[in-house]
Amino acid sequence: MPTFHCDVAIAWASFAWISAYLMLKKRHPDLDVKLFDFREKFTYVPALHEAIGNTERLKSMQFDLKSVYGEDFVYARVKEIQKQHYLLLEDGSKRHFTYAVIATGSCVNMYGKKDFEKHAHTVRRAEDIPKLNKALENAEHATVIWWGFTGVEVASVLAERRKDIQVRLVHSKEKLFDRFGNSVWELSFSYLKKQWVSIILNDKVASMTDHSIILKSGKELPSDVSIIATWIKINNTAHKENLTFENDYVSLESDNIWMCGDVAIHGLYTTAHNA
Repeated sequence: MPTFHCDVAIAWASFAWISAYLMLKKRHPDLDVKLFDFREKFTYVPALHEAIGNTERLKSMQFDLKSVYGEDFVYARVKEIQKQHYLLLEDGSKRHFTYAVIATGSCVNMYGKKDFEKHAHTVRRAEDIPKLNKALENAEHATVIWWGFTGVEVASVLAERRKDIQVRLVHSKEKLFDRFGNSVWELSFSYLKKQWVSIILNDKVASMTDHSIILKSGKELPSDVSIIATWIKINNTAHKENLTFENDYVSLESDNIWMCGDVAIHGLYTTAHNA
């Protein structure tokens, strides 16, 4: 099993990943920093909703990582991050590091519901878009679950571009954007209504199938495409078995292993809309 060494290993490519890389190279030009990701392209994910109905739009949101970062970019999936200062890659090789920055980001929270995982679509990563657009081709009803920024964006774009689809937005509270002022709620609600979006408040999706959703109230509604836009959760699959993070950004197992970016573990960790 081949093993290679680098001064700093940064796991996965997104906003925090690139920021950490650029700052390290600016302050320490001779430092050997390697960037690891299983995606060949960086995607500006806050704009993903603009590619709904037009997968080609993804190209305007992306750049090729290898062409920008050269040999500092390693196109590989990190299978495991070990406290012994190794990255185990999916091809079986290992990368030894002196320091590691974990920037694996977050993923959509399915709340452990197997039917959600099986039937729901997400608008979180570039690879979500082609699958969603394919499913929308023959859809008559589409449901967006939850009010968040992404949910309202997705519902708006769908309603504007696909007049042939009945778009529905489901939220468990009394108002959209209930944490903001009334003007935000009123403006967003009015706009969605003008786009003929059906808004269901004070209820939530309890389960779903390929062609329907079942609300907590017991009502079943047609839904050929159901899109989850709920709270995010940490994407910790590569390190949860070996590393522990509590109220800090540094691992309890090693002072040389740090967390960075939209990690969504606890209140002290910053998160950002789709970033």
